Amino acid sequence: MMRFALAAVTALALMPAPPVQAQSTAPAPAPAAAPAQPSPAAPPPPVLTTVATYQGGGGQVTVGAFLDSDQRVGVIGVSSVRRASIALAKDEWATLIDLWQQARAVKAATWQPVGTFKETGLKEPSVLTVMGGPGVQFTITDPRGAFTVSVPKSDFTRFDASLHKVELFLDGGAIEPDRPAALVRHHARRHRPTAAAAPKPAAPAAPATRCTGAFC
Repeated sequence: MMRFALAAVTALALMPAPPVQAQSTAPAPAPAAAPAQPSPAAPPPPVLTTVATYQGGGGQVTVGAFLDSDQRVGVIGVSSVRRASIALAKDEWATLIDLWQQARAVKAATWQPVGTFKETGLKEPSVLTVMGGPGVQFTITDPRGAFTVSVPKSDFTRFDASLHKVELFLDGGAIEPDRPAALVRHHARRHRPTAAAAPKPAAPAAPATRCTGAFC
């Protein structure tokens, strides 16, 4: 079949060209220009809202979220030697909260593995590993390496609240940064009023001298 096709192409190439017909030298009217269509406006880039940043062992752990078009995304990031983060959709964030709850319940002096989560929808996805023990440890592994930071037990309550704040955002709520911890106010020590000195009892009156002289 290919041999016959090549023969047909060769025959078409060897055929004499048709005679050229005389054409008018008048310039052809230029086609009417189509009205310019307004280009669609580019969507604004997503802006990350940092809910809270926690100072821990090895660096910092950041909890955040952003809105990309109509898609709501939660973010967990670590900052140690380098910054690394992982993005999670609503159902994936529920998996993160479950791993967090398991890790904070671990009672051990050494780090114990709890579970991992692999990012989806990317050519080179990041992997999040969660461990429990002296605190809760987050390790994010990407093509650049593995980066680990742990959250101390003293921050468990606040960290739990930050995760649930992002959960509400993924359900359609608003998102805003956590308020800083209330400053401890040092009240001036109030001095108690000193008790008024009790009046000294009056000295007893001297007994009247009995008059015995001639002038009484």
